[in-house]
Amino acid sequence: MQLTDEHKEHVRSLLVKRRKIDAIKYLRSRFKLKLTEAKSLIDLMDKEIPEHEYEVSESSSKNSVVIFAAIFAIIALGVAYYYDLFI
Repeated sequence: MQLTDEHKEHVRSLLVKRRKIDAIKYLRSRFKLKLTEAKSLIDLMDKEIPEHEYEVSESSSKNSVVIFAAIFAIIALGVAYYYDLFI
């Protein structure tokens, strides 16, 4: 198995987009690798990418806002219940 620069760049682009499973699927389909072989190779390639190069997806930041709002609502309800503020 010989990974060309084109293959490496494609896998790297998937990894920086946090699409590790797609990168594994790509290697498996392209080179007929076993799951464990592809995952090991992807893990090695993933370790070589500096943390600051990973993209932050919009959905993860939106999810953070939703989670924060839910936690705030739960705390507010707990405080209201504790101080018997319900009518």
